[in-house]
Amino acid sequence: MADDALTAVRQAYAETVCAKGGCADPRVVAAFAATRREAYSPPGPWQVYRPSQAPPYFDYERTPSAQARALYADLSVELAAGSFINAGLPSVIASWLADTAPPAGGSVVQVGAGLGYYTAILAALVGPGGRVRAAEIDPRLGRQAKRNLAHLPQVALAVGDGAALPVEAADLVLVHAGISDLPLAWLRGLSPRGALVVSLTFTDQGFKTIGLGVTLKVRPAGRDRYAARFVSMPYITTSASLRSARGEAELRRAMEGAFDYSDIASIRLDAHARDGSCWLHRDGWCVSRRPAEPARP
Repeated sequence: MADDALTAVRQAYAETVCAKGGCADPRVVAAFAATRREAYSPPGPWQVYRPSQAPPYFDYERTPSAQARALYADLSVELAAGSFINAGLPSVIASWLADTAPPAGGSVVQVGAGLGYYTAILAALVGPGGRVRAAEIDPRLGRQAKRNLAHLPQVALAVGDGAALPVEAADLVLVHAGISDLPLAWLRGLSPRGALVVSLTFTDQGFKTIGLGVTLKVRPAGRDRYAARFVSMPYITTSASLRSARGEAELRRAMEGAFDYSDIASIRLDAHARDGSCWLHRDGWCVSRRPAEPARP
């Protein structure tokens, strides 16, 4: 396909996935439109995620061709054959970036870079004067991502555990993996106007590499208090670290019988006893129904 035709395809794709994800930020649309997805994907034809009715509740189907055009749809691509590691649905990532997109010149921490597609979109958002610190724990993917992103000087990619990335005055911490144990450094390292997008998950009993749970958007709102709101129920690759049997069990209990998570209002780091306002009470942190700031008269 001619370059100008593919440019038009990318633009239409960007507008579609951002609209589906509820992201009206023209900067995000432009970043999706400018980023060549085929440069950060395995060779085609591609295995793409397809929901299923039986455990592990998904399967893959192959794109009908290896032409780049096949990637410009709201599809989640498997990043390595047999890995069950997906790049993430573009409309979902667009929804994560709605009202959290970092500014030009900003600082981003990304946990779970995959092959670098969304890393490149983040790099487009912060521009050459910004900084994206990213990590990919899978060595196969991480080594390829380093090659894919080598032309972007604002990106520093580490092959290893994203929990070890330094977080100082980050405008956005974006976590592309499910966890049960929340690193407090991700909260305390946010800039005053920063945001954390994170999925708290427990692993599916029939498929240990996929997690179910809640995705939250979190923002600073005072000393050891952070405003939080429920975004979605993810079905996401689990982190190889940052999880524990206790953490998963407590999250599973918090979610049992609940169908509406709109009462989640904050994450508290202050010491307090478990009470009715605690949605998920853990040692050192708590997902709470209590607003992060007192209601104003």
